[in-house]
Amino acid sequence: MNQTHISDYIDRIYQAVLTPEDIPTIMDDLRTLVDAPYSSFQVEGIHNHSLDQMHLVNYDPTSINSYSDYFVSRDPWTQTIINRGMINTPFQCSERLVSDKDYCRSEFYQDWGRHWGVRYAMGSGFQIDQQHILKLAFQRHCDHTPFTIAEEQTLNLLHGHFEQWVRLHGIFSDQQQEISSSLPLDSINRPVWVLDRNMVLYYSNHYGQQQLADNKAFSLSNNQLRLKVHHQHTQLEKRIQLLTHSDHLLQHAIQREPVFLTVDQQTETFWLIPFTQHNQRRVILVGQKVIADEQDIENQLGITRRQAQAAMLLTKGHNLADIAQDMNISVNTVRNQLSSCYRELNVANQSELIELVSHTWKGVPDPD
Repeated sequence: MNQTHISDYIDRIYQAVLTPEDIPTIMDDLRTLVDAPYSSFQVEGIHNHSLDQMHLVNYDPTSINSYSDYFVSRDPWTQTIINRGMINTPFQCSERLVSDKDYCRSEFYQDWGRHWGVRYAMGSGFQIDQQHILKLAFQRHCDHTPFTIAEEQTLNLLHGHFEQWVRLHGIFSDQQQEISSSLPLDSINRPVWVLDRNMVLYYSNHYGQQQLADNKAFSLSNNQLRLKVHHQHTQLEKRIQLLTHSDHLLQHAIQREPVFLTVDQQTETFWLIPFTQHNQRRVILVGQKVIADEQDIENQLGITRRQAQAAMLLTKGHNLADIAQDMNISVNTVRNQLSSCYRELNVANQSELIELVSHTWKGVPDPD
């Protein structure tokens, strides 16, 4: 695979931050480049080996139907990755994890792999959250040869960018608006700006415009985005110039790290996502999720103001004692308020309530 191919795939991976459904197609195309008859895209439970999402490329439909949680739990490659703490490590040939001899003796191979011809693999596991991993893998059948170190090294030119995709795609995938051919950024409950390499502003969503209007951290000068803190402006400008240079993307996956900027005297995390639009390289600058206030939560979830206040403080990370102090009520009353929220919103626990509150919108209605 030459550098042009690699650059094309890097662009496609970052485009898939906006359209996650494109990842299986990318995996399918990569499959042909590494001479793999099959590839797979799976979300699996770390602790219970549940199969929460699966996309198997080029497999016989019958084999897909038979690939149940039973086989996932007995897959020796995934077990080794989890047991050795090898999540978020580069792509590796299966022989580095489990010898071919041991694999052929395994229940997984005897019951499923041999029947469907799956013998050699190369893959990597990416941690999505505390409970799940995303496994990207390529497979060869029994009459093929094992993957080579050279093929492993080729895929690892893309590994850091796949890791960045895993980190960032959730920002967009949890939005309610259906993704269209245009950038799906109006529906993002975070400040978003689209910039070129000179920080010329091409687009900002509602929250981005709000931050510009506040004039606390950002401003516009001749349609160029500028930061109030000079050294942070210089830092951001350099990062954007690097990310809009395709050769740099080939050599430095380190650009997947966030940028820390000062907003209203507090340090906030921002992410940069390179992409191509109208044959021009640009970046999307994405800020932290805007936390809805108690009035937004009350209006959108249909609960009382006091319930909304307790739920908002819980979502901000306060414990029950802190919430009680802030609301000037007892801890038992806080428990009762939260229990009422569980009942009325049909959620089972604090985690589900926090998830629901996190999807409420600040200051503007949900676009749906």
